[in-house]
Amino acid sequence: YYAIRLGRFHWMEYLLALGASPNWTGESLQLADKCFQFRYTALHHLLHSPLTDHEQILAMQALLSSGAYPNHKDYCHDTPFHHLVQRPFTQTHRTLAKQLLQARANPFIRNH
Repeated sequence: YYAIRLGRFHWMEYLLALGASPNWTGESLQLADKCFQFRYTALHHLLHSPLTDHEQILAMQALLSSGAYPNHKDYCHDTPFHHLVQRPFTQTHRTLAKQLLQARANPFIRNH
């Protein structure tokens, strides 16, 4: 979660290798960090991270292969796919969308 938010791709790989959950939202913590209140997973953060395009593609692959749930809804009922399509469309976004869809992301989930 924080590794992606801070753009630390190798930290994310290390934490996943140690068994960190890619679906953790921090809800069990009582912190003032608003991102916890938003119920973002690592996939949500990835789509707003300072990672390079290449790192985003590799991180998406690593998170999904580690069991990240592509249909997790944040506080507005937005899935990672919703976050992706709200950004300007590039070749990297096309690749990320394909990765999410191949992992069974549902593009028809309704949000608010």
